[in-house]
Amino acid sequence: MMKSNLFTLLITLFALQYTFAQTIEIKAKVVDKADNTPLIGVGTSLILISSSNKKVGALTDTNGVFKFSVSEKGTYTLNLSYIGYQDFTKQIRIDKSINLGTIEMLTSTQVLNEVTVAGKQVRVEQKGDTLSYNAGAYKVNQDASAEDLIKKMPGVTIENGQVKAQGEAVKKVMLDGKEFFGDDAMMALKNLPAEIIDKVQVFDRMSEQAQFTGFNDGNTDKTINITTKSGKSNGQFGKVYGGYGTDDRYSTGGNVNYFKKDQRISVIGMSNNINQQNFASEDLLGVLGTNANTGGNRGGGGNGGGGNSGDFLTNQQNGITGTNAIGINYTDNWGKKIKFTGSYFFNQTGNENLTNISRVITAGRTLNQLYDEIRTTNNQNYN
Repeated sequence: MMKSNLFTLLITLFALQYTFAQTIEIKAKVVDKADNTPLIGVGTSLILISSSNKKVGALTDTNGVFKFSVSEKGTYTLNLSYIGYQDFTKQIRIDKSINLGTIEMLTSTQVLNEVTVAGKQVRVEQKGDTLSYNAGAYKVNQDASAEDLIKKMPGVTIENGQVKAQGEAVKKVMLDGKEFFGDDAMMALKNLPAEIIDKVQVFDRMSEQAQFTGFNDGNTDKTINITTKSGKSNGQFGKVYGGYGTDDRYSTGGNVNYFKKDQRISVIGMSNNINQQNFASEDLLGVLGTNANTGGNRGGGGNGGGGNSGDFLTNQQNGITGTNAIGINYTDNWGKKIKFTGSYFFNQTGNENLTNISRVITAGRTLNQLYDEIRTTNNQNYN
């Protein structure tokens, strides 16, 4: 019995001695190559090349030191990774415990993806006597006009076709500090695309006489100044429309506007056979460079200077009328003292008027008188 126990004890001691003999330690210190400071929490791994399943890992301590214990000799791959530093890889042969000394890691120069910092944009600011709205803070449809944009701004309303700010009627709309469509604020706002607007400024503008003399007489006009986004003050914009229906009825038209510094060229046109004999107010947007007062119907195109919408209207006729019309307006500053404005309008209408009259006149019990009249009138007008 004693011999058997002694033999078992010897075998156990031999096995423990063999196990301790096979335990191999690997350690090293990891530092920043630039300033030699220890790197804490560097992820390290040791993989046996002949068997990728045999892998151990560790993190560096507060002194930047890591330690591994392996039980098998062979060639290993040492990997080090750390945020902001280049990965480190090295193959080492391990036959016994080894201290790899100091491993230096290089900072990474990789450019990260673009970072966007988003914040809530200021919607309105008070700067002196000017109330400034940031257009980008108000969401509108892609094809919205300036009118659609300002409806969303607090303190600005549109009542019965008139623009009001802080309860007062807006008399003028300016574009980048210059007059835009004269005294008709609505026509200016309907014609300007919202996408080009950067800010909308509301303020009290001194009268023309006060600006000329430099003496403030107390008379002011509520004014809106629209500032455009960079590179948007020059360009082209407009609209086109068209429709076709039963009995070969159709309507088409539009307007195109070209702006370049002080020069503005606008063209409008329409063609239809649905009895629309004059441009709608929306069609006239973009062609009236000065006063846009809506005049009454006129018996011709007139020779106006583009300042009155009546210059682009004709007398309304009875019957079914087909109309073809075109108008152009040109505005520019010639030097510092001369402002030139001119317009041309042409309107052709073909009118057909058919009248049927039937009458029955009773003179007695047996005497009746019948009257029938058919009258057809065709005329062509050129204005």
